[in-house]
Amino acid sequence: MDMPSAKPVSEMLPFSVFTPYYSETVLYGTSELQKENEDGISTLFYLQKIFPDEWENFLERIGRGASTGDAELQESSSDALELRFWASYRGQTLARTGHKFLESLICFLFCFRKT
Repeated sequence: MDMPSAKPVSEMLPFSVFTPYYSETVLYGTSELQKENEDGISTLFYLQKIFPDEWENFLERIGRGASTGDAELQESSSDALELRFWASYRGQTLARTGHKFLESLICFLFCFRKT
């Protein structure tokens, strides 16, 4: 099969990816997680109920017990940030997209360095 020869990298066109997000929230804020809707259910409570196994794993990962309340997690700035990431990765499409993109990039760079 006849294949044309590839151009040198310096002559190739750059490749960029844009993800439009307009006014979508990327990372939930603390107040957004605690804010209740018209039914009296907060975003955090909802996510805890639809992802119970992941919630237990999250608490174990940060060294907290299953009886830990939401207010206790807010006392520590590192736990509060981890909580915001946990909720955003499950409730915000753009946060998941950005996280997976960066994760893939890190894997690619790691594999590239090994060669």
